[in-house]
Amino acid sequence: MVLLLIAIDFTVLAQSEDQILQTRIQTLLDSIPEFQGMEVMVTQGVVTLSGQALNAAIRDEAENLLASLEGVVYVVNSLELETSVEKTLSPAVRKLRNYSDNVVAFLPLLGIALLILLLFWFLARLLSQWQLPYRYFRVNPLLQTFIRQLVRLGIFVIGLLIALDILGATPFVTAILGTAGVVGLAVGFAFKDIVENYLAGILMSLRQPFAGDDFLELAGFQGRVIRLTARELVLLTLEGNQVRIPNATVFNSALTNYTRNPRRRFSFVVGVDVDEDLKNVQALGKSTLSAIKGVLNDPEPSLLIKELGDFNVLIECFGWIDQREADFAKVKSQAIRLVKEAFDQAGILMPEPITNIRLKQISPSERLTQEDKPTAKQLDPSLKAEAETVDVSPGHELEHQIKEEHEQSDEENLLKPQTT
Repeated sequence: MVLLLIAIDFTVLAQSEDQILQTRIQTLLDSIPEFQGMEVMVTQGVVTLSGQALNAAIRDEAENLLASLEGVVYVVNSLELETSVEKTLSPAVRKLRNYSDNVVAFLPLLGIALLILLLFWFLARLLSQWQLPYRYFRVNPLLQTFIRQLVRLGIFVIGLLIALDILGATPFVTAILGTAGVVGLAVGFAFKDIVENYLAGILMSLRQPFAGDDFLELAGFQGRVIRLTARELVLLTLEGNQVRIPNATVFNSALTNYTRNPRRRFSFVVGVDVDEDLKNVQALGKSTLSAIKGVLNDPEPSLLIKELGDFNVLIECFGWIDQREADFAKVKSQAIRLVKEAFDQAGILMPEPITNIRLKQISPSERLTQEDKPTAKQLDPSLKAEAETVDVSPGHELEHQIKEEHEQSDEENLLKPQTT
């Protein structure tokens, strides 16, 4: 009798616990929109789940939720998938409605954020186009471009951060600031050449090693400067070819600017016979160079004995020109020709190499003795007149091409024009 009463008490207790668990589970399911309409039955801790689920994912999610509750021994999932189109789409429709309501409520803040972003964008453009500071401090064009872009970007980023903060996107702002260093490093590696050329252009614009139309020798090329862009230097060679040299190469290479100093020295070597009077040779060469149009008298021309060879004496001739008034190549060409003709008229021998032998019979009347030769300072009047009238004016073959290049190209030129 006592055992029967104890068994009855345990049965009642178990039924009471199952009822409590069932009530708790049902309340939990009814509180979740996706699980509403599901029913449970609990017997000895075994939960039987019945009803309909909108999809298989929700059915599995419900089963996993009940299996994790305390007191649940096992879950029998008897849920069926919903086949009604209206009920299946209702959660999506409900979410879209919630999204639209949120967007409508969000519009005032979004409008304020866009207004602030627009104001900062306008302010960035206005300040980047302000010319007074650049004129006052005489900032060069390339550095001006860099500063303008930096100011524009900085102001716009500040406005963007304020707008995002108004929208409540503080975590997003923090993520942007946190990854800025990593992104900057990645961009630096990806655009290494572009960044290097841009920075080299800025440094060159600060140093100003050349100006527009200067004649340069650089990286194996000779040519006139057309323009300097943010990435490269554009040259026009004497052959009329356009050469583009990266700014980093220009910055790291040895550069010869033939225009910066208007005075330029030319030189050439001439060989005379070892038996010649070298003083007379030097005096005649100097007087010949001094008579040539375009050769400056200050500094005056000079001839130096360079080398004593096996069959001749090498003499190097020097002369200076003003590149603003005379063409370098023309003056040098005329100087070589006229010095050679002056030596020929004076009977100064310029022997061939020993391996090249020429035999010529000269009559006694054609032979000149040392006394018969003209003195070194005597220059034939006709040759002197020719030397004073030869055309050595600066060449203008490239000016027309450079002008066309400036007119046809829309690239920004960051160089100052050549000053005379």
